[in-house]
Amino acid sequence: MGSLVALMSSDTKNWKEVADLIKCSKWDNVYLICNKLAFNSINLENVQKFEFDETNPIMSIFGLTDTFKSQIVDFEVCINLSSGTGIEHMALVSSLLKSGLGIRFVHCENNQIKEFEILNEKYIPQDEIDF
Repeated sequence: MGSLVALMSSDTKNWKEVADLIKCSKWDNVYLICNKLAFNSINLENVQKFEFDETNPIMSIFGLTDTFKSQIVDFEVCINLSSGTGIEHMALVSSLLKSGLGIRFVHCENNQIKEFEILNEKYIPQDEIDF
């Protein structure tokens, strides 16, 4: 199925969605980028966990670039950002792209892997935000 890279951070309410995605398919490799709490709490089989420093998430997560280069032999990875903050998401996406990997945003829906296809569907925002 390929490799999955997912983020698990301080928003514990989204951990189940990430865990369901991991169990949803037979991944070749699963790389879980975790804060300290997730790193110590999550025990899933066949998952390689990396702990990042929440006090400096940009450098800590972006610092995984060389690890991704050396460990992921695919041309692209599936990525899930259901958990985490915007700055953590940007650091992870930047790290993967800097590693030379293509990315496919995925989630699990009805026990099936689904890829986000924003360009194939009209985007309708769920909530309007006033600035």
